[in-house]
Parts: sequence; C-alpha cells; structure tokens
Amino acid sequence: MRKYCPYFSVLLVVFFYVVVNLLNDSFVAIESRHAIPASPAIPRQEQKPVKTVLQTTTAARQQIWHRPENNPSFFTPRKSVVNPLNYNVVISGDPDCVKDPPFLTVLVLSMHSSGEYRDAIRNTWGSLARNNSWPGLNITEKIKLVFLFGTARSSTLNEKLKAEAKRTRDIVMFDFIESYFNLTYKVLMGFKWVQDFCPGTKFVMKCDEDTFVNIPKVIERLRSKEWNTKIAGPYFTNEIARRAGKYNVAVSAYPFGIYPPHVKGNIYFMPTDIARKLLNASYYMPYVNMEDAYITGILAKSVGGINYIGLNGNEYSPSHAFKGCEFIRKVASQQIQPADARDIWKKMNSKTDCK
Repeated sequence: MRKYCPYFSVLLVVFFYVVVNLLNDSFVAIESRHAIPASPAIPRQEQKPVKTVLQTTTAARQQIWHRPENNPSFFTPRKSVVNPLNYNVVISGDPDCVKDPPFLTVLVLSMHSSGEYRDAIRNTWGSLARNNSWPGLNITEKIKLVFLFGTARSSTLNEKLKAEAKRTRDIVMFDFIESYFNLTYKVLMGFKWVQDFCPGTKFVMKCDEDTFVNIPKVIERLRSKEWNTKIAGPYFTNEIARRAGKYNVAVSAYPFGIYPPHVKGNIYFMPTDIARKLLNASYYMPYVNMEDAYITGILAKSVGGINYIGLNGNEYSPSHAFKGCEFIRKVASQQIQPADARDIWKKMNSKTDCK
C-alpha cells in the first residue's frame, strides 16, 4: 500500500498557481496590444434646467421658428377654391349707395349684446354717416356706416337685432355663427357686401365697436396720394403666432412662428380695389382665424405688391385710450367705453373746452 506524501500536494498547488498567473499575464498583454485608446477625460459641466421661454427678439425667432418669407409656397394661391365663403346675407343694412356711392364705407364689427356701444357710435363719430356734420367742419364726402354680425345661437338675440335693424337701417347680418373664431369671415363677408351692394365705394374701413374714429382726419389722409394706394393702420411686424388662448391659431392652419407684416384690427382702411383683391385671394387661401394678420398680412402677401402706411403714436395709441380734448388731433383710439365716446364728442362740440 502506497504512503501519502503531504509535500506532493503542496507542490501541486504551487504548480497550478504559477501556471494560472502566467496565463493571465499573457492575456493581459495581448489585450493591451489590441485595445482602443481611451478618450481623454472631459470635465463635467453643470446641467442647468431647461426652460421653455417665448422669446420676442427677431434674432431668437429666426433661430427657433421658420419665417414666412423663407416659405413663399404657402402664400401661393391654391389652384381651386378652398374657402368658398358661401354664406348668405340675412339682414342687408338698407344699402342706398348704388346711385350715390360713398367716399368711405365703414364696417364696424359688433356683437349682439353691445347695443350701448352701437348707440354711442351712432350719436357721436358715426353720426357723420347720417348728417354729414362734424363739429366745426364742413364735410362734403359721403360716409356709409354699417355694423356687421354673424348669427347668434340665441334666437332671442337674433330677433332683437332684427328689430333694431328696422329702426336704425345700419345692421348687416350673415348666416355664419357669431364667434371670435369667425371674425375673419365677418370682415371678408363685409368686403363682399361692399362689392355687391356698394360697388362704387372708393375706400373701405374696418374698425371695432370700442374704437373712436376721427373721420375728418381719415378723410384728410385719404385725399393724399401717399395714403390712398395703401393699407393704413397700426403697423406691426414680427408678431408671434400664438398657439394657445384667445388668439390661438392651429399649426395646421398657419405653420409659421410669426405673421407677415400687417396692420392691427382695431382700425384699418384701404382703397376698395385692394379690399376686392384681398377678398378674391381669400377664396384660394386656407382660412386663418386671426382676422387682421390673415386679411392684411397673409392675403396681402399672397396678392403681392401691396404696401402699408402706419399710424404713428401721435395719431393712434395701441396701449391706452385717448381722452377728451386729447383726441382732437388724433385719428383713432381704442378701448373707448360708451361714456368715453360721449365725453369726447361733447368736448369736440364745445367751443371753449378744447382749443
């Protein structure tokens, strides 16, 4: 029987240990020859939280959004009608201007519930359309003024407006639904009403019901060759197309981040020939619910060759309402309440209050 040698076991363990280490060193050497060199270490930078900010500078907009002037194909009229404007006139507004065409037709956008605003206009600056009279001035040009409406969802409001129309003969109503989204339809149908019922009108003005207009100042400008071939109003460039809230315009309707240059909708006026061109272009351009940007910007760009002349800060203020005697030398003011309109008119009629 064999004797067990303890030294032999120790020698065997040492032998295996040496062999394993030799093999490991060989593999490490092979890997080091074929390894991809490591990139130099890059210091970590502090990661600041990302903020979503609507930047308003022109440079920022150029970086973030596509600009309309770089995408002329959108403004090319479509080959077939995409916006038929197939609405009807429900109340025609007693058009009496075919035999004696107006120098200026004023289209006032109003709402069914705003009777006090309409009465204030009729009894102040809008009274010129009835009696050709203005405090201290002799006005020879004929002015036509009508209030524009869609059809309310309430039959009671519609019937009340029809009764008002019989009394005042200055209401024009169409059969699209009255809503903020449909303001563009309201103005375009107003242009169509002028084309159908007052085709001889030389100039067309659009304004809101809370705007006070110094009509003689408008006439004075329209007599000038500098003004009577352009769209005139508060001129804006680089206005952001908003995607939420009251002024929301869907990307599918208008895909760019800013609107083309245009005039704001509180008041603008133009030769009837330009209004007719804008109306004709609208049939072949997709509908956009921002009325002023669409009509005086997008459609004007589509037509081409239309220029603008802006009202300056001394003639019109977009940020505050002119009051009383301050208005004597102004063209227009917005945010005018009925009481403000009556106060301005009273002071304009006074021989001593405003000098």
